[in-house]
Amino acid sequence: MTEDALSNSVTGAVRNEATTLSQPEILRPHEGLRLVGINAIVLFHAPGAGGSTIGRELAKRLGARFYDGGKSFRTALGASQTGTAYMDREADLDMDIDQTQIALMESASSSHPVVIDAKLGARNALLLEQTNPDIRTARVLITCDKDVAAGRIFEREVNAIRKAHADLAKRADSGKLGTQKYLDELEALGARAAGLDIDRIKQENEERTKRDKEVFAQLYPELAGVDLYTPGAKIRIGDRDLKLANSTYSSTRTPSGEQGVEDVIQKLVGKGWAKRLRRRPGKSVDVTADRFWDNYSDRPTILYRSEQTGQLT
Repeated sequence: MTEDALSNSVTGAVRNEATTLSQPEILRPHEGLRLVGINAIVLFHAPGAGGSTIGRELAKRLGARFYDGGKSFRTALGASQTGTAYMDREADLDMDIDQTQIALMESASSSHPVVIDAKLGARNALLLEQTNPDIRTARVLITCDKDVAAGRIFEREVNAIRKAHADLAKRADSGKLGTQKYLDELEALGARAAGLDIDRIKQENEERTKRDKEVFAQLYPELAGVDLYTPGAKIRIGDRDLKLANSTYSSTRTPSGEQGVEDVIQKLVGKGWAKRLRRRPGKSVDVTADRFWDNYSDRPTILYRSEQTGQLT
C-alpha cells in the first residue's frame, strides 16, 4: 500500500457523531485516571466479551468521550441493541463508522482522550498511527470463552425483556395504552422470550463473526484471511506486518463489568499508558469542571469539591 493510499484510507466524510459522556460522574476514591503518552484506548472483541461495558466505565473514570461502534451500527440500522443475528447493510455504513473512529482519534490527546469500542478499531488505529506520528493508542483485544459470551448475551436479553415488560405495564396502568395495543405488545414480548436459546445465540455469534470477516475483507484487502480476535493477529501495512493488539485481556473469568474495568486499568497502568490520580483525604475529585482536564501536567491543577460543604477548593 502506497503512502498516498494510506493517507486516503484515513480521510473522508464523517456522517456519524460520537457518543459522549455529557455528564461525567464524580469519581469515587482512587478511581481518577489520566493517560500517559497515548491519545486513545481502543477495545475490540467478539460479541459477548463485555467490551462495551468495560469501555463505557473506563471512559467515565477518564472523563473521556466514549464511542460504541456496535451501538452506532445497530442504531443506524434500526436494529435491537441486544440482537445477535448478522445484519445486512450497505458497505458505506461500515466505512462511515470507521471514519468516525479515525476522526475521534485525530482529535484526541492524553488530556482529552477517547475510548472506542469497535470491531475494526485496532485496524483503524494502526492505519492512523502510520500516517500521523502524533497519534499513539492502546489497542486492547478482549477475549472470552464462547459459552461464557453466549451466556452473557442471554442474560442481557432476559434483562431487556423484563425491562420492556415493566415499561409496558407502566404504560398500561397510566391509561395511555389501548387494550389491543397492550395485548399485541405483550404477545410480542412473549414470543421474544420463547425464542431465547443459548445454543442459538452461539450459532448466531459464529455466523455473524464469519460474515463480518467476509465483509471486512472486501472493504479492506489487508484484512483478508485475518482472524481479528486471535491474539497475535497481524495486518500488512505498506511493507510491514503489524500486530492489531498491543495488549490482550481475557474476560472469561471476570465476574462483573466492574472487575473487568479494574483489570484493564491494571494493564494500562502496568504498561505505563495510564496512571492513577491521588486525592486529598476527605475530598472527592470533581470532573464536572473542564479545567480539571485542561490543566494536566506533572503536578496538575485539580479542582476538589469538599464532601462537607460542596464547595470547590
